[in-house]
Amino acid sequence: MTEIDTFDFHGDGVSVLQRPDGNWLFLRQLAGALALDPWAQQRNIERSAWSKTRTAVMAVQLPGDSQARQHTLIHERIVPMWLANITTSRIADPDVRERVETYQCEFADALHDYVTKGLAVRGGRSDDSLVSLRDLPSRALRLVADERDRAERAERQLAVSGPLAAAYLDLADKSGGLDWLETAHVLSPITGGMGRTTLLKTLREMRIVQKRKPIPYQRHRRYFLVKIDAHGREVGATAVVPPHGLVWLRGRLIKQVNHQDVLFELSEAS
Repeated sequence: MTEIDTFDFHGDGVSVLQRPDGNWLFLRQLAGALALDPWAQQRNIERSAWSKTRTAVMAVQLPGDSQARQHTLIHERIVPMWLANITTSRIADPDVRERVETYQCEFADALHDYVTKGLAVRGGRSDDSLVSLRDLPSRALRLVADERDRAERAERQLAVSGPLAAAYLDLADKSGGLDWLETAHVLSPITGGMGRTTLLKTLREMRIVQKRKPIPYQRHRRYFLVKIDAHGREVGATAVVPPHGLVWLRGRLIKQVNHQDVLFELSEAS
């Protein structure tokens, strides 16, 4: 007996075929999410000793498809090994490289959570929403409590960030967060007065925001709010900094400034 579930990973719907011998994932779907050639990835996997008996080709009808099609599947046990063997230094596109690295760092944990906690989107249908197969009420309450605690901690920590903290909280209540100009203004006491341009340049050097646009890399998205803006036929994205993100940025920038001061002192001493 087989069954297909879907779980979410950073906005990607990951389909899982459940069989008596374990959980199997669809290689073409995963490679497509990473903007990688699925045929090249299939050849790499099949050439590896660790893939023996852990790959399969089956006719499966995926949710949303009108018919069953041939798919190459890989067993859950070799997914982390496959991802770890992708050499990101050979990927020219920085956004693709960043996305692959996010999968390498976080996907194994997400897959483990799906397998052990049973959090899934049944059949991948948009009207099903998230279905927790075990203990949804207590899990939801814990998530709400954790979010409330995080917001309260952020407000307490902002109290030590200077006189602009209160103004920030007022603005955040209305807009959800600060834009980069306002963020630079609030953080100026600990950055030495960096303006928007210098702050973004520093955050790019720290690999917090992308080089082409001031949007955080995927691994840092939880500290920001990314909004989609549509103007006529043009669609773009902007990022704002919520309270917990400002606290996190403040800590990272303090470490960066201190690190640069140490380097400067060492260079002066030599």
